[in-house]
Amino acid sequence: MKLFVDSGIRSSKGGELKEGIEQQIAIPGKYTFFQVSTSELALANNDKYETEQIFVLGMTNGVTSKELEGKIEAFLLPKYHSNTKEDGKNGYNWQDSGEILPEVLNASSKLKLEAVETEKEYDSTHSFRYTADVGRYVYVRVKKGVQSFGGYILAKEFSAIERVPEFPEELQIIGNGSILS
Repeated sequence: MKLFVDSGIRSSKGGELKEGIEQQIAIPGKYTFFQVSTSELALANNDKYETEQIFVLGMTNGVTSKELEGKIEAFLLPKYHSNTKEDGKNGYNWQDSGEILPEVLNASSKLKLEAVETEKEYDSTHSFRYTADVGRYVYVRVKKGVQSFGGYILAKEFSAIERVPEFPEELQIIGNGSILS
């Protein structure tokens, strides 16, 4: 929608608009407001101070964990692309979701995503535990049709490729006491 304000308009508190203003305003609709805004593979400490691999999904509106069940998938991509030689230990650098063809998914292994409980029923950030080798690539997709708070619907499938982060080198002291030598 375009909003026009003509020149010559006067404010009730004084002053006059010398030049007209034209502004484009987006009005959210049922199929345009709700989108996936971020996806990230991260590391987080659990209650036992153990580092876990976490997939974090951010959305523009709150959605229930139950609504996401069965509509989000993660695949551990093959170390090497079928079109490249298997040389070197690093493997293929997956970056473009357009490269993920059915034959690539068939060569991939599906990751189990375990939902982390959220504080609110409708939350815009959801986290999932997963297990994958460090340095490998994960393809994530959220199927279209997910419904958020207010009846807004995810109109397009979301997909992204993320690299599994390395665990930090750390040392934690978990209790009081003396060091014996």
